[in-house]
Amino acid sequence: MLFRPIGGGKVTALDIHDIDASGNSVPVTRMGRGALSVKVTKDRLAIILITAHLKSKLLSFPRPGGSSFTPRNEEERTQVAGIALMKRMAEAATVRIKANALLQANSKTPLLVLGDFNDVPEAQTSLILCGPTGSELGTLGFNRPDTGDDVRLFNLASAIANPERRYSRVHHGRRELLDQIFASEELFPPGSDNSRQIPVVDNLVDFSAQLPSVGDNPGVREDKVVPDHAP
Repeated sequence: MLFRPIGGGKVTALDIHDIDASGNSVPVTRMGRGALSVKVTKDRLAIILITAHLKSKLLSFPRPGGSSFTPRNEEERTQVAGIALMKRMAEAATVRIKANALLQANSKTPLLVLGDFNDVPEAQTSLILCGPTGSELGTLGFNRPDTGDDVRLFNLASAIANPERRYSRVHHGRRELLDQIFASEELFPPGSDNSRQIPVVDNLVDFSAQLPSVGDNPGVREDKVVPDHAP
């Protein structure tokens, strides 16, 4: 997959193909939804933010003149589902490649990668964004500096104190944490005991009384103002 990464230029992430309305294979050359990279400064503190909305788990099937949410048969459903998974992984890889370029040899400017990743923290599409393993929040390696820290991103999901609040969407009655925040090491300064400090993190799942449970038909909520994801 030859993506055009954030900031210009071209980087080969994963070489993948989609299918068109006639069932022909077509190369995928860019992210379905572009990611945004910005640098913000407040009170002399600068932070780089990358926000992305990765490929949805909702499947759409190409048809002449448009698309359908209903497959012709199980073979088409299986094929399109597999392509969707590859797209999401390729998009995650593209964001990670850009994060690598911003993190390497950078010991001053913190980086946050955040957005709707359409997968849970345990999914491979989320884990690839973390970078080198071994120093996740809550592990023994978290307070042991190593050579991977320079490009490592820490998923803040486990820092949500109440496990019952570790979700950002409800799908067919099942809670999922799809909206995530990954933070670089500069955002975990050591405290008086030389241990990295973990910030207070929460999902605002009660921002609109209660998140609605959604299904697989996006048309059901076309006239809704309140989102079905928690910030």
